[in-house]
Amino acid sequence: MAITISGENNNDRILAQDGVIDEISGINIVGLLTAGHINVGSNIQLGNAGIVTATTFIGNLTGNVNSTSPLLLQTGGSERFRITGNNELGIAGANYGSSGQVLTSGGSGSAVTWSAIPTQVTIANNADNRVITGGSGVNLNGESTFTYDGSATVTLANTNPQIRLTDTNDSNKNLDFVISGGNGFISANSSGMGLNFEVTGSIRLSIDSAGQVLPGADDAQNLGSSTKRWKNIYAADMHFSNEGKTNDVDGTWGDWTLQEGEDSVFMINNRTGKRYAITMKEVN
Repeated sequence: MAITISGENNNDRILAQDGVIDEISGINIVGLLTAGHINVGSNIQLGNAGIVTATTFIGNLTGNVNSTSPLLLQTGGSERFRITGNNELGIAGANYGSSGQVLTSGGSGSAVTWSAIPTQVTIANNADNRVITGGSGVNLNGESTFTYDGSATVTLANTNPQIRLTDTNDSNKNLDFVISGGNGFISANSSGMGLNFEVTGSIRLSIDSAGQVLPGADDAQNLGSSTKRWKNIYAADMHFSNEGKTNDVDGTWGDWTLQEGEDSVFMINNRTGKRYAITMKEVN
């Protein structure tokens, strides 16, 4: 069974097939229209007022959405968000949170929640170039005696300032850089601890725990040079040894100690035990 009601030029018509209205075109409807099923084309126009209800909406929504009651957004038949006329945002119903709270993501697969803003960090005594140190809780402090100028200088200004380096494997081993009494100190203040000075990755000078100043390697470094000489060397006895090498005269090696007497200078051969006095002539 098919019913077709056509108007002028067959443009305004109602077409029904098998008891179902399949097409309405060019029709102005005043009043209430009820139908079990209506297929509507791409151009739908309602008057200035009215209500459209649908189980689904597909496409882009443009213009304003007006509601005299809270605007609800639902998925799967459950309310997810609502917006009220007072600009309130509700989660899963009338859950508007409390004053000062913010929306917090729970990550993928979890719902957002209202949560309090974490306690804000405060910095006391802050000023330009001050290094910030931790305090109790969220309180930080700008250290007036510990500054960094932003380029290359770190300054620790105080009475007898001290920088301490501590070995975490042995808290008794400390290396201190100290200014005290107008003098600077580098202090290795642990028993058995010495100081090593490296250049280009190699130890060049050492001070052992007994206070002996040692070269970084045996028979490898000079004290002074031909162009930069020490003015004077003050020593008690002097010990000379070229063990492991030979001299340029007879090809042997020696081990000697020079000692001073009241009227003579003596040389002791540490290999043979022989002792010699150096003959000297007094001059005016």
